[in-house]
Amino acid sequence: MFSCKKEEETSVRGHAYDNSALANAPSVHVKLIERFNDHTIYIAGVSSNNYKYTVLKEGDTDANGYFDLGTFSARKDKKYDYYINKDVYGLTKGEDNDITIQIYDGITYLYTYFLPPPPYNVGDSLTVTYTHSVYTNHKFKIKDIGYSSQNYYEIISGKYYINIDKYKSGIYSNLKDTVFYPNKTTNSYNVNW
Repeated sequence: MFSCKKEEETSVRGHAYDNSALANAPSVHVKLIERFNDHTIYIAGVSSNNYKYTVLKEGDTDANGYFDLGTFSARKDKKYDYYINKDVYGLTKGEDNDITIQIYDGITYLYTYFLPPPPYNVGDSLTVTYTHSVYTNHKFKIKDIGYSSQNYYEIISGKYYINIDKYKSGIYSNLKDTVFYPNKTTNSYNVNW
């Protein structure tokens, strides 16, 4: 008699990609989860599953957005499935899995400072327009009128095009800049008068 192996060596690694920033995302929490279907119930021809979840391993992506949870023993029984971050990214048992975790609309925080702060002379004005490089309809303006030192915004992470329109002593000037704001960071942008 012989017995067949009931487990398969499986490995998982990969990276997290921030679609808003168009870059890999550091410090993303990753969990390797075993899902067990305790039993399937059939009622009037419709099946209902009773899942139980166990976290086998976990960690965070590194500074370059990569993770490696190593190898683990995956059960061959069809009642067991394996995922990264619950039901989102399924793994193939007995293989080296390379997973890309997709992140959409990561959040970052932005303060804009006018230096020196307004008010300015009569007829002078300053307007700053931020436009996201991917979501071009995501834009906002800050003007010196009604400006306060607490211009705080919760924005989508990623690359922004900045357009600064300035009227100073009757002379118009336009400045352009490009900045990158990573996911889950607090940033500031200084506009010099």
